[in-house]
Amino acid sequence: MAEKRRAIRYKLQDSLRVTDMEKGEKLGELINLSPHGLLIKGESPVEIGRKMELGLHLPRTIFGKEYLIVEAQCVWVKPDDDSQFHLCGFEFVDVSTQDANIILGLIMDQKMAE
Repeated sequence: MAEKRRAIRYKLQDSLRVTDMEKGEKLGELINLSPHGLLIKGESPVEIGRKMELGLHLPRTIFGKEYLIVEAQCVWVKPDDDSQFHLCGFEFVDVSTQDANIILGLIMDQKMAE
């Protein structure tokens, strides 16, 4: 499979829970993040092409927010090699400037911790 990423993805120090906002249920854990998308590890696969509102529970309050809600589209899914879980790659859709700054802040926190 050809690499289609537009930016480096960063693994965050803190494990962030990701919620399917439509169902109000945990979708999985954030594995890595970039300005354009994210990777989630969860128990159930997500349908490729599905657009979802994802809630990311932030490790600290950023711009007065304890969690970030973004619209994202699932672009690929595969079983995790070492478990019964699935890896789901998402691309962000219509991210606001403030939310983009929160995402960049999380990435910068990670880069400074390295």
